[in-house]
Formats: sequence, C-alpha cells, structure tokens
Amino acid sequence: LLVYQGVSAAGGTQLWMRRWNTLDATPIPGTETASYPAISPDRQEVAFSAEDFSVIRVSPLQGGVGRTLVEGTPERPINCCPRWSPDGAWIYFGIQYEGLWRIPSQGGAMEFVGARGVADGNPPLMDVLPDDNGLVYSTVEPDGRDIIRTVDIGTGVATELTPGRYPRYTDTGHLLFHGDGGVLLAAPFDVRASALAGPAVPVVDDVAMPVGTGQPGFFTVSRSGTLVYVPRVGESVDRLVLVDRAGREEPLGFEGELFSSPRFSPDGGRLAVGQASGTDAHLWVFDLERGSRTRLTFGGENFTSNLPVWSPQGDRVTFQGGVGPASSFLGRTAADGGGGTDTLLMREVVIVPTSWSPDGRVLAYYEVNAGNNRDLWVLPAGGEPELVLGTPFNERAARFSPDGRWLAYTSNQSGRDEIYVRPYPGPGPVTTVSTTGGTEPVWSPDGSELFYRTEDQLMVVAVDGTDGFRPAVPQVLFSDPYTRNANVSGYDIAPDGEHFVMVSRSGSGAQGTFVLVQGFFEELKRLVPAN
Repeated sequence: LLVYQGVSAAGGTQLWMRRWNTLDATPIPGTETASYPAISPDRQEVAFSAEDFSVIRVSPLQGGVGRTLVEGTPERPINCCPRWSPDGAWIYFGIQYEGLWRIPSQGGAMEFVGARGVADGNPPLMDVLPDDNGLVYSTVEPDGRDIIRTVDIGTGVATELTPGRYPRYTDTGHLLFHGDGGVLLAAPFDVRASALAGPAVPVVDDVAMPVGTGQPGFFTVSRSGTLVYVPRVGESVDRLVLVDRAGREEPLGFEGELFSSPRFSPDGGRLAVGQASGTDAHLWVFDLERGSRTRLTFGGENFTSNLPVWSPQGDRVTFQGGVGPASSFLGRTAADGGGGTDTLLMREVVIVPTSWSPDGRVLAYYEVNAGNNRDLWVLPAGGEPELVLGTPFNERAARFSPDGRWLAYTSNQSGRDEIYVRPYPGPGPVTTVSTTGGTEPVWSPDGSELFYRTEDQLMVVAVDGTDGFRPAVPQVLFSDPYTRNANVSGYDIAPDGEHFVMVSRSGSGAQGTFVLVQGFFEELKRLVPAN
C-alpha cells in the first residue's frame, strides 16, 4: 500500500492510494488540499497536513468521516509533517516557533516534546523511534544546510547527528536519509544512545532530490522492507533566463550548478550570482554582452559567500560569507574581481544582506536571533548596526524603494508569509501589500510597482508613495515555476522594468514514476552491517 500526494480533479492537491495488487491509484476522499501524508501503523488511516499547513487531519483509507486533530492560529501556526508513533497512539507534529509536539491520535490534549525553536519557518521532517524513545528529524538551518538531529522526549534535549534531510528509521537498526546529489544514504543507528553507530554509506544513487527548503523526501520504506522512491532524471542544471511580463522566457546563455539570487548591476549589463558546489559557495559576475564570467570570492573548505547585493554605483558587491554554521559576516568586494574583500560586519550568528539604500549610506540585512527567528537591521556606512524590526516572527528580504522612503519586507506575523511596507526610517503606519500570502518583494526601477511571489505566480502591485503609501489590488503577472529563496529573493528585475532574471532548474527528478524495491532490508544489511 502506497499513499502519495497528487493532483486532484479540480487541479489542486489530493492524496492518492495505490495497492500493489491493483493497476490504478484511487483518490482518498476528504484529503483535498492535503500534503505530507503518514499512514497509521494498522494501515487503516492516513494523517496529513491540510489547508496550507494550518490543520492536522486524519482520514480513513476506506472512506468515512475524518477528524481534525489540531488547528493552528496566526499566533501558533502548525508546521505540518505529522508522524504516527509505532503503536498508533500518538501523532507528532511541529508548531512554528515552539518546536515539536504530539497529540493522541484519537484527539485530546497536546504534549510538548522538545526541540523548541527548530520549527522557525521550515517544517521539521521527522520520524518516531521505537517505543517512543525519541524523534529523529531534519530542519533547514538559516545558512541553508539541512541538519539531522534527535530529540529525547523525556528531556526535550536535541542533539545534532549529521548533515542530511528527511531521516527514516528502519527496524534493521538503520537510519535512511537524503544526502547530496541524489544519493540515498544509510547509517547504523543506536536507538538507546540516539546516535549513529557507524559512517553513512550510499545505498541508492539515483533518488530524486527535493528542490527547495523543507520539502519531503522522494522515498519511503515499509516496515516489511519494501523501498519505494522516485528516480532522479539526469543531473540538475540551473539556467539563468530572462522572462518578460507575459511570461515569455529567453535563455541568457549561462548554465551551472545551484545558482542563487541573481542580481542585475545598476546599469543592467552584468549579473552577480551565487553558485554552490559541494560544501562551498562563491560569487560570480556574468557579463551579459560578452558572455564572460568572473569569480569574485575564494576560500577554503566549507567557506561560503553568496547572496549578492550591488552597491548603487555598481563598483562593488556586498555578500554574506562565513565558515561553518555558527558565524557569518557581511563582506564587500570589487565587482571587477580586482580587489580584496572588506569585512563590514562580523557576528556569531547568521547575518544576510538584502539591500543598499539608493544613496549608499545604509545597508539592510537580517539577523537570526537567539530564538532562531529573523530580525531586520540596518548598517549605516561607518556606523553601528541599528535594529529596525525585532519580533517573535520572521522578518526578512527587506528591500529599499528606489527613492529610499520605504522598506518592503516579508513577515509571517499573520501566521503565513505576507509582504509589508513600512516607512524608512519611520515612524509611520505599516501596510500589508499582499492579500493571499507572498514572499520575495522587489521594487520596479521607478518605484511605481512592487513585485512578489506566491507559491506558483509572480504578482505585481501598483503603488502610490507620493502622499503616504497606497497599494492597488495585486495582479497576477505570470506563472512562476522558477527556483525561490524566500529569505532574500531568488530573482531580480532589469533596469528597463520589463524583464526579470530567474533561475530555471531542470533534471532534479520527479517525473511521476515510482521504483519499487522488494526485499530491500536484506540488501541494506549487506551494504551497511548494523551492530
């Protein structure tokens, strides 16, 4: 029996069920808008997130009346990904900002499990260990890394295990999880110690990798030892493309691995781009007329430098850099690759630049605070950092308007991400711009429009900022299948105001095909002997 998320007849999402003795899958009633399914141990019910992750529901697989276990609120939004305990008594889930919780599967009072602060905006992808001894889960760190941890249910203490995503415990005493590059890894796991008992070993090398943060894995394994996965289709290739307002796409001639956050130079002739490779990430500048590439940053193992921001004059590029997960700095380097790097600010937490004011006097950035949330700051040139907005929520992706009077940003203070605009430096009223959620705000070059992204569309809002700030009703500009970065913005607009640079990713995997491997546990024990 396999349950998976598919497309409903209405074009949305719905859960589907496939029994191996039948040729066709059938839709599961009452699972419209569902995602992140988890089958009960007795195979009679499925738990899932629904309504944009705002509720946890349970529905019978054979049809019948379902039940809602948990309903989120704007102050306590559900962070999806339910999992059953091995005996079926509990269902585990995350509450944003509050960590991991559980509730009796038939309904009742919730109990706090632990790992407070891990569910800050990216869903914890978890599994429950035998006898409810603990959980193993992965989350996306503020620097973009996927990290697997365990949490002791008795003490609530979380312990880091290894880089990786979407861990699954098997009764053979192994931990399965996504590694880099479409590899499914397995490592022996000591349940009593909640620790890996040996190195991770590749066991399947062509599993599709999820694209984007917090996405579930493309594999599952049954308790009887059947593995099902979605095969990887070719190597992942990123292409920089130019897209006009009608959604027509034109390749720019630059291809590579894992491009991020392209930014037009002020004159529109160059692009600054972050590019990751293995554990490193570096900055490049692409010349659009000549087709040349210039690397701007260099560093050793685990060094990262990405998320570029051009200076208003176009002579320098500011970036986020760091070595390891616990610290980062704001750096600045010459855009022609001919100069060294200046350190503008160093912190023991992650800090990420997002926008220079038009006069070049103030740099907007966000900082990940002690509660693992993001706050908005500015760094005056030659001055000390100043807090702009610090709340229990996630504020990020701040962008100065072209006249410097307004600051657009993303916040999930309503329970979901929306676009807001506030006067800078203030004071003044804050305006909600988006109406059905949104991330990644970008101003038009003349400041008369504000663009942002929903889950699958690029939106545009006409704005009037001459006397206060008045946004019009948001309009759909075009369908947007391109890669995203909700923390900064994964796209940019050209100085002509008519074209956008986007990152198009292909070959990452999911093509609607499942591979079924029976007797997988025997192969697993052969490849990765467990104690």
